[in-house]
Amino acid sequence: MRSFEIPGRSAVYAETAMAASSHPLATATALDTLRRGGNAVDAAIAASATLCVVEPHMTGVGGDCFALIVDPDGAIYGLNGSGRVPSGASPDRYRALGHRMVPAFGPLSITAPGAVKAWEALHQRFGTRSLEELFSDAIAYARDGFPVLPRVA
Repeated sequence: MRSFEIPGRSAVYAETAMAASSHPLATATALDTLRRGGNAVDAAIAASATLCVVEPHMTGVGGDCFALIVDPDGAIYGLNGSGRVPSGASPDRYRALGHRMVPAFGPLSITAPGAVKAWEALHQRFGTRSLEELFSDAIAYARDGFPVLPRVA
């Protein structure tokens, strides 16, 4: 057994399902989704939505989403849910504004967040539960509150 005086993680063992996230409430959301008959994609979407509420400083609907999914038949599905650039953000437009490359800071470096669109695409292709069900924990935490972990506080 590890010493709880030293930072670290204990091994976790399970027979039917597993979920991991950076926050216990999001992990619980994922496990509850699986217990209610959802699949791994449902659990990931639900946990991600919960993380947007309980760890808004780390993640959020204003971010990006990347997914790699392997079907039981071995087919691989990858999704790049990074933000899209505005339609007017062409290389010629940036050069006309005096830039040789996309600036590191400021409005010309901003993309439209891709997380919500990625959730939608994943849900349409792989989801088995309603979005209302998947977002229910996140909505409840946003409405009713949740404990802030000491390390975050």
